[in-house]
Amino acid sequence: MKNLKNLVDEYGSPLYCYDLDLISEKYDLLKDSIKNSKVLYAMKANYNPSILKSFLKMGAGIDAVSLGEVMLAMRIGFKPEDILYTANNATRQEIGEVYKKGVLVNFGSVGQLERFAATHPSARICLRINSGVVVGDHEYTSTAGPDSKFGIRLADLPTVRNIIKNYNIKVVGIHQHTGSGLSEEEDFYRGVVTLAGLIDLFPDLEFVNVGGGIGVPYKEGQEQINVQRIGRTLRRMIPSELEVHVEPGKYLVAESGHLLVEVTDIKKTKNKTVVGV
Repeated sequence: MKNLKNLVDEYGSPLYCYDLDLISEKYDLLKDSIKNSKVLYAMKANYNPSILKSFLKMGAGIDAVSLGEVMLAMRIGFKPEDILYTANNATRQEIGEVYKKGVLVNFGSVGQLERFAATHPSARICLRINSGVVVGDHEYTSTAGPDSKFGIRLADLPTVRNIIKNYNIKVVGIHQHTGSGLSEEEDFYRGVVTLAGLIDLFPDLEFVNVGGGIGVPYKEGQEQINVQRIGRTLRRMIPSELEVHVEPGKYLVAESGHLLVEVTDIKKTKNKTVVGV
């Protein structure tokens, strides 16, 4: 990377800059660690167009959570078949617009699934399952468990199977996302065990999406998660004929970013030093 001060001299400040080489290294490590896998970058982590273009060149797909994200990804050059759209509390109109673009829709609500199936019989879809596993580095980033708004509860699967049968829906993927900032591998695997136990329920299945949320070190002494070990474990848990999809966000980009600012003032108070920028 260029000398950071030189970048400020050239472009001014405040300035965000990103190490694309580091992003590429993280992507390659994850992709190579999981055989027969597809990495869908969770673009909500950072939708800088240059970063998205870099992921496109690497061969990544996109995890999108809004019509705007889908449209941006397609404008960058991602093909519809390389995007998964998770419809959380989305309007019927938005879901329909995404589907018309040829993007696979990931449903985490029985009601939304039934309304969609009634107007789109024989559609290919993905199901987001609430495995009941509560993980994440904060209660606001825990996205599963008994009271979570995300995902279809296991108790609702009989209803889901009736909808699928009645409207000839093809479930080509099952998905989970239990939380963000995962630091303990065992927590991650508990959700995958639940997904693996559902594989036989869906004969049209093509992939199992284990979600994202792989954490990064934020404090001294914290270690990187061993993604090679995760990859080996996942491939033992999921049949080899099915693709394993992962949706990393912060794991790929959080450590690559730098915010460069100019110090404009320094003040001493009774208990601390305040640096203005």
